[in-house]
Amino acid sequence: MKDLIVNLCPHGLLQWLRIQRSKRWIDRARSLHTERYQRINDESIINAQNSNHIRGDDWHATTQFLADLGLPKDQIIEGSISETSLKFISTVLRQTLNNNLPLLGLHIGNFVGVSLAHITASAVQIHPDSLVIAIDPNLTHRGIKNPQNYVLQLLQACDLSNKVLPLAAYSGEKSISNDGFVFGNYDPTTHFQLEAASSNAIQNLTKLFTSKCDFVLMDGNHQADYLVKEIHNVKPLLKPGGLVILDDINMVWEEIRSIFLNISSLGLAPLADDGRVGIAIASDKAQ
Repeated sequence: MKDLIVNLCPHGLLQWLRIQRSKRWIDRARSLHTERYQRINDESIINAQNSNHIRGDDWHATTQFLADLGLPKDQIIEGSISETSLKFISTVLRQTLNNNLPLLGLHIGNFVGVSLAHITASAVQIHPDSLVIAIDPNLTHRGIKNPQNYVLQLLQACDLSNKVLPLAAYSGEKSISNDGFVFGNYDPTTHFQLEAASSNAIQNLTKLFTSKCDFVLMDGNHQADYLVKEIHNVKPLLKPGGLVILDDINMVWEEIRSIFLNISSLGLAPLADDGRVGIAIASDKAQ
């Protein structure tokens, strides 16, 4: 039928029909672009976002923000560094690293971002150009799927998105998630083959730079041998006088506590602790 119409219609008429069809497509495209520009330039959307910022170092505000997103508050709190310990870390950062220069930090183990937001906010208070590299494989943790999505939403709410460089990767080799614990119906051993992320992020960072990090917070894999390897791998990234911060050095995690109590054997000097968080410092010899 189409061939018949083509053969019967004069050439000029066919050209006119093609032109009209082309004009309709152009008009439709222009209309779509007009709508697109209106959405992009809708300042009310941007202004609404900018007016709802919370403080990254306000533990109650950040945990409540995440709860309002539908996350179970008990898991948020149990899986994050406590408010008291985060304030302790921030105090040590200010006392030790406040040299009027931008800080470069490394944060290992993000979960849903409470400690990341707090530490980043503290670093930015020391210098507004500070940056934190955040490493986490973004695996289901404590029953929460795709936790990095909540990390990024929290950073946006805290106006810290441009102060954090997230890396969805294992800090070292691929390992069993959730420290081997079963949360709900999520057994990390049966899901191991399905869990996927880049690996050896710390060692790969040393190919980009060395002796640049002012601090490293380590709250990822809690296996003793894994943590020891992490510490060895982060040392080349640290500046002389850089800080290594370990979470869970209390009696609940004996292997982590033992590592901190013997941190000098790893080339670091113990600096301070609050019973849960331990902080060590790198020296020239440690590098």
